[in-house]
Amino acid sequence: MIHARSLHGAVVFRDILLVIGGKDDKNNILSSIEKYNEKDDTWEEFMISLPEPRMAMGVKTWRDILWIAGGLTSVNGNVAIVDSVWCFDNTLGTWFRRPRLPKPLAFTTLLHDGGELMCIGGAIRVKDGDEYILQSVDSVYRLDESKEPRWKKEVKMPSSCHNVVATSLNGNVYVLGGFSTKAMEQMASTTYFERRKQKWLPLVDLPENSAGFVVAVCKHIKYRK
Repeated sequence: MIHARSLHGAVVFRDILLVIGGKDDKNNILSSIEKYNEKDDTWEEFMISLPEPRMAMGVKTWRDILWIAGGLTSVNGNVAIVDSVWCFDNTLGTWFRRPRLPKPLAFTTLLHDGGELMCIGGAIRVKDGDEYILQSVDSVYRLDESKEPRWKKEVKMPSSCHNVVATSLNGNVYVLGGFSTKAMEQMASTTYFERRKQKWLPLVDLPENSAGFVVAVCKHIKYRK
């Protein structure tokens, strides 16, 4: 990549792989967006940058729009958690705001579940003695566009976690791994939300504690006996 970066977002937008924001090797929070040029096997600056520096945010392509939700940014030299949601429309070539998250969240995960957008888990800033720390949450929100657009609370996850991997399959939502500030370690647990029962149910644990990995859904798998 052009810039060294961590805690960034990665997404496929209009058949182009983008890496978004993050923190560079000098601890600067980036507003840069890079795109991968498959033909030349090179990285290039995308046509537009983020409207503000951002890392540890939720990213997703939904309805041919690039969504950026929550995360950490730099305000007067201080790092702050934000609740803002930005969208990029390639046709208009500009960023525009969407309804804010119910609270500032970092390390949240955006998920496209059928015709709706979900925001799963994350971390908030809380005071611990004389210091402020990050604390995992069990919150789940769904963008409700039935009337005035707003984020609506859904059934909470069984445990608080952030930086989870999430996907949907057959109408159910699957959440894998993540990090728990309660245990102060990565997690091996997996769970899924049974839409019909409106209930979170456990799945088999991951082979090892993990967070921030990638999951792919395959509906046709042949098992060896």
